[in-house]
Amino acid sequence: SESCSESGSGSGGYKRSRADHGDKVELIKLYVSNVPKTMTEDEVHRIFSPYGKLEEISFIPLAVPQPNAAHSGFLFIKYRDVSAAIGAVKTLNKVATLPTCYYPLAVELARESQHLKHLFISEAGGEQALVPELRNRRIGGRAGLEGEGKQG
Repeated sequence: SESCSESGSGSGGYKRSRADHGDKVELIKLYVSNVPKTMTEDEVHRIFSPYGKLEEISFIPLAVPQPNAAHSGFLFIKYRDVSAAIGAVKTLNKVATLPTCYYPLAVELARESQHLKHLFISEAGGEQALVPELRNRRIGGRAGLEGEGKQG
């Protein structure tokens, strides 16, 4: 049966896209959990691209293959624009639940990006701006996508 991952106790953080490292632009890497283990890259795009262009999607593979599971239910996504990452976190983290999942999505800054957390919080308008609303909504459709931003 299709199931979801369970998120840990917040091992993530946020990464600023345009942090200055010479001429290299850092991408903002977010850790996402509680997604169906059968979710596809196209479905990830449909959920996360309304906030900005996704530069990369990396599913975390299963340690042991399972029937009806393509990956572990955890993934990383990368945005170039910090406002896109902030939008995804503010809108989806612990607020949106995908079909077949019991727990809401967890969308947070990846551990590798913790050194930029203060920049992410500053651009978000303070840490309080990133606190999820006290409601949960189910995202409709297959891995959800018809009108997920308008449900409430």
